Order: sequence, then C-alpha cells, then structure tokens
Amino acid sequence: MKFSRHLAWLWPIFLIGIVCYASGRNPVAPDLGLSFQDKIAHFFVFGLLANLFQRSLWKSGLSPLKAFIIGVAITSCFGALDELHQSRTPGREMDFYDWLADTSGALLASGLYFANVVRYRSILEFSLFGKNRHRRPSDDEKPDSI
Repeated sequence: MKFSRHLAWLWPIFLIGIVCYASGRNPVAPDLGLSFQDKIAHFFVFGLLANLFQRSLWKSGLSPLKAFIIGVAITSCFGALDELHQSRTPGREMDFYDWLADTSGALLASGLYFANVVRYRSILEFSLFGKNRHRRPSDDEKPDSI
C-alpha cells in the first residue's frame, strides 16, 4: 500500500523534530561532569533514528543493504548538522565526541537490524494493539460481547 510507505517516514521525522527542539534549547542544568551519560543518550537516540530511517527506506523498496548504508549515512549527517546547530545556540557547544556517539549508535543499531538479530528486532517491532489487529474474524466466529 502506497500510503503505508509514506506513513513509515512519520516516525523518523518526528524524532528529528524532538532532537532539533532539544538541541536548540539552553542546557537546563549546569554541567555536573555527566558527559558520559550524554554520550550514551546520543548513542541510543541516534541508533533508534538510524533504525527508523532504515525501515522507512526498506519499506520504500530499497534492498536491505542499501537501506542500511543510506540510513546510517543520513543519521551521521544529521548528527553533524545537529552539532553545528548546537554550536550556534547560546550556552551550547559543538562536540566531536557527541557526533562520534551518534554515528556509532547508528552503525551498531542498523547493523543489528540488518543482521536480523531476532531479539533486537522483537524489541523494535512489537504491535501496540496486539498481534492480530488487522485480522478479520471469520463468519463462524462469534463477535465479542459488548
């Protein structure tokens, strides 16, 4: 279905919006030497973003390998642009290691997804509304009581 392929792009665009909003704000707390936790957050958020791009590209008809490569490249470029955006925000600064964490997270997450690691995919691809949400009941099944 053509609409569902376009709808797949909603999640990565939504996450990009959240990242841009968060990186454009002044830091809410002073630096307490928690830069390691910051790198972990970058690693996981950009890993998720890479998976969202990868899945959207795959649903758009690209091969899994091309979706992997392009998804990681887009995510890494966005990480660099996000750091540039932060350098222009008062109270924020550009950090090469943030970009490195962004790209590393994208590579690992996309690599796990591309390699079809079952446990990893089962975490990402759960249904919010149950397994059979699109299944139509057969004629001989009784409808649920109201």
